[in-house]
Amino acid sequence: MKILHVCLCGPFNDNWNYQENALVSQHKKMGFNVAVITTVHINDIKSSGYLDVAAGKYLSKEGVPIQRLQYTKRIPRFIASILRCYSGTYAAIDEYSPDIIFCHGLQFLDLLSVCRYMKRHPRAKLFIDCHEDLNNSAKTILSKYILHKVLWRALAQISLKYTEVYWGTTPARMEFLVKMYDIPRSKTDLLFFGAEDSYVSLWSKDAARVSLGVSSEDFIFVSGGKIDRNKTQVLKFMRAFRKINSSVAKLIIFGSVSNELEDEFSRNLNDRIRYIGWVEPKDTYRVFAAADMIVFPGLHSVFWEQAVGMGIPCIFKSIDGFRHVDIGGNCIFIEKDDEKYYMDLINDILHDNNKYVAMCKSSLGPKREDFLYSKIAMKSIHYE
Repeated sequence: MKILHVCLCGPFNDNWNYQENALVSQHKKMGFNVAVITTVHINDIKSSGYLDVAAGKYLSKEGVPIQRLQYTKRIPRFIASILRCYSGTYAAIDEYSPDIIFCHGLQFLDLLSVCRYMKRHPRAKLFIDCHEDLNNSAKTILSKYILHKVLWRALAQISLKYTEVYWGTTPARMEFLVKMYDIPRSKTDLLFFGAEDSYVSLWSKDAARVSLGVSSEDFIFVSGGKIDRNKTQVLKFMRAFRKINSSVAKLIIFGSVSNELEDEFSRNLNDRIRYIGWVEPKDTYRVFAAADMIVFPGLHSVFWEQAVGMGIPCIFKSIDGFRHVDIGGNCIFIEKDDEKYYMDLINDILHDNNKYVAMCKSSLGPKREDFLYSKIAMKSIHYE
């Protein structure tokens, strides 16, 4: 069976831990004939922007055919980049002749090419997921009322007759599909982000700590990801952590820090708060494995579900539509962005051992397996 992953809504980085990569990898491991068509964009790890790579075909390290499409030249590139219309989309789909198409997002004009293929191949199946919510999309009048409410909604409605299910990657994103695009709730369902099975057990806590030069006696908090103006809460958490009177509490931070926050971030580092810089996606599992508690005081990222899949207690910012990461007491939700609140929270974790032990037990409960990509990949195409 052939599965084509269509990733034309944004960047696609080879060998990353994003959902696109994980589903492609798992479908390959399941024995399917898998391919990807995507854009010429990749994420720039030094900023929140994109870099361009060459258009064309190549094989990934796993032997998956990847085809990067350039923007159409029929209209100015600026407009083509907003509408997300590319050169040769239908030809690329038709050449591969998939039995299943999995669209990562529907916000691209060339979804019409996908629907055209589905119309001509009624036995094929189409699945579409949604990574958009009101925290990361539809923030301006133009975006919300023109792009989403008019253009992308119209495409969503055209795709309705061909689509098996629209996956929301969080409850908030299911609501976005229903309220922004008028997708019937009966055609939506949850498809979590998660953790790569083979990486989850790659590092023991002891081995991970040795690799990071961390004492087995310390209580390690870990936080990380892109630290920019959208996630300034980590700076306040760092300031609170500096005031904690504990020799065993240590905070390790990984990821990228935007230029505008770099000076303030550096001022908050000390002998108990350590920054290890950017780490390769696979290496985030090693850093998380060393943790007693993983902390995300800012907006949602794919690391939330990865941490849950690894079975480690967490602290998450409380956001409506993002409580799916609570699998029965494995996490604490942050209700205030306040230094005193953070200090009380940290001290409570350090001094209430019974509460922490209960969190550990919940973290390793059976619901954790719902956040492993082996299960997510099967669910994504209704394959049992």
